[in-house]
Amino acid sequence: LSGSSVSTPPPPFPLRARVLAVPRAMYLIEGTHDQDGEVLGSFQSIPIALYWASVTITTIGYGDMVPRTSAGMFVCCLVGFFSVCIGSVPVAIIGSGYVAELEREREAERGAKRARRGHARGEGSLIDKGATPIGFSISSGGGGGGGGG
Repeated sequence: LSGSSVSTPPPPFPLRARVLAVPRAMYLIEGTHDQDGEVLGSFQSIPIALYWASVTITTIGYGDMVPRTSAGMFVCCLVGFFSVCIGSVPVAIIGSGYVAELEREREAERGAKRARRGHARGEGSLIDKGATPIGFSISSGGGGGGGGG
């Protein structure tokens, strides 16, 4: 489509921003500081929050970092839910394709076995299908055996 005038629009939310949106949100929600500037929660920086997000999205969940506020827990639940959904959809698609291909192969094997069994028994020969030997004709009227005349 090199000569096409239709172009693909850029994504509304670039990938880098999407990858960093969850850690940023968790840092803003959970990375609260006290009056002395000390971080109260586990999310001390955006890179640490990115570590938490990657562990949560991959559903490993070490448990070394947990949100402490209700807003952080809500974001954590959303991240966990969507990561399971995003992970399970491709697995289901690939699995169903695998099962369909496996059924096709099994059916082809069954067909080949049926063909071999039928050929070994003499099924499918020309005589069984109504063909006549050369020089003979099957007719209801007169005559004998030869090919005409």
